[in-house]
Amino acid sequence: MQYNSKWQIFSKMILKKLHSIVVIIFSLFSFIALWELVSRLGIYNANLFPSPIKVLEALFSMIYTRELFIDTYFSLLRIILGFSIGSFLGVVLGVLSGRIRIFELFFGHIINLLRPIPPIAIVPLAMLWFGIGESSKIFLIAFGVFFPVWISAHDGVRDVKKEYVWSAKSLGANDRQILTKIILPYATPFIITGLRVGIGIAFVVLVASELAGAYAGIMYKVSISYLVFRADKMIAGLIWLGIIGYSMDRLFILSTKKLIMWYKES
Repeated sequence: MQYNSKWQIFSKMILKKLHSIVVIIFSLFSFIALWELVSRLGIYNANLFPSPIKVLEALFSMIYTRELFIDTYFSLLRIILGFSIGSFLGVVLGVLSGRIRIFELFFGHIINLLRPIPPIAIVPLAMLWFGIGESSKIFLIAFGVFFPVWISAHDGVRDVKKEYVWSAKSLGANDRQILTKIILPYATPFIITGLRVGIGIAFVVLVASELAGAYAGIMYKVSISYLVFRADKMIAGLIWLGIIGYSMDRLFILSTKKLIMWYKES
């Protein structure tokens, strides 16, 4: 009986997964079929609105010539470095401002003053300070990632119930143990949410920074394709950027589930 019960649970899980996969595949094929239909009806200029087949041919052409891999390398390098710097500073300063009152009074208002400024708005200033090289792009991505991570870490630390801290102190815990055993575990779901939002912002800022001036990158390839009226390459580049962004988001979720066993995606 116990074996049959386990088998039924396992079968339901498999059927649920298969159902989700079928729905996803059906939605993708429906979207591509509609796209192909609109392209074949000739409602729009075929050169400006290419069919999925043309876009796929352009994508495979960029893969064959290896230009897509070079552009992907530079874009990913900018995102990884900018995200790492911005998220590290966001977590550290968020924990400090959430935990230490004088730190919040000193830095909190300055950070909140800068937070509403869109990263795209400081693109010209970043180019003026750092030039059109890698430094300006990494700085812009780090600037954009910092604020959602900071506010998530700050709110997570501030949300820790004082009763937990008092109970730990009454049991003889020191400040380091309170931070590592109570505050950080409690604030981790908040921080993870901020990091996930930061990934999306990193891609938005990457697009703006590469369009403003670059010598390689996915959006650089899109802008170059625009100059020669290659809409197929433009759409292929955008689709490729979407695939990378989606993959990084799913990889982040899977890694957090593996590294933090007690954390579950809501």
